[in-house]
Amino acid sequence: MKTLGMREIRASSGVLAEALLEAGEVILTNHGKPFARVVPYEAPAEQPKRKPISMQWLHDQMPMLEEGTDKYIQDERNA
Repeated sequence: MKTLGMREIRASSGVLAEALLEAGEVILTNHGKPFARVVPYEAPAEQPKRKPISMQWLHDQMPMLEEGTDKYIQDERNA
């Protein structure tokens, strides 16, 4: 674990990246007091792909319309 001050980080933008590669974890300090811990990013394990949910059972329960929906909408507007 390495410790870096804010002055060092501001002076050189690559210092933090280099320290992370070397030490794996860096403690950031401001006036000698630690205020943050920086660790390398670890990508999450890939989740297995889920099968899409079938809505056929819902479709089968829906009543078939005798007329188009435009007729129902027009009747509602005129009411």
